[in-house]
Amino acid sequence: MKSTTSKIIVLSLALFALACVTPALEFQSYQMVQNKKVMGEMITWFGWVCLYKGLMAIFIGQFAQFANIFYVVALLMLQEKSYLTAAMCSLFALLSGLHTLSLNKMNVYNDDAGVIKLTFLHPTIGFYLWMASFLVLLALSIGLMIEHAKAKKGLSQENNPPVKT
Repeated sequence: MKSTTSKIIVLSLALFALACVTPALEFQSYQMVQNKKVMGEMITWFGWVCLYKGLMAIFIGQFAQFANIFYVVALLMLQEKSYLTAAMCSLFALLSGLHTLSLNKMNVYNDDAGVIKLTFLHPTIGFYLWMASFLVLLALSIGLMIEHAKAKKGLSQENNPPVKT
């Protein structure tokens, strides 16, 4: 089982790495010229761009970047065999990652002066790979938690001799 667990962790890490090198978010740029919205070009952010720009996203009320922190903590908790904590962190990573979808209600600035703004259009394959990495880790954590509980229950039943009536 340890080999299977390692393979699933590697799968999750591979999904995360793949999410970093694929297009993740699509935006439409625009700027205000004489109180009129002038549309610009389509902009695609790759996962690595989201990873570093996400650090500043908390200033516009976007907290999806915390999913990466929860993901790392979940990996560490799996290493420590704290499966419930790993499952909870994976779930929090999944839920906070979904906060990305609220970008359509926010102004995203593309430059330092705030002249060129972005309108969120839709997530692309990188976003879905990112979310899949959290989902795989959540499923693994839950599976290991159930397996550990069954093993613990089996050990406790072996220690108690059957009651004679």
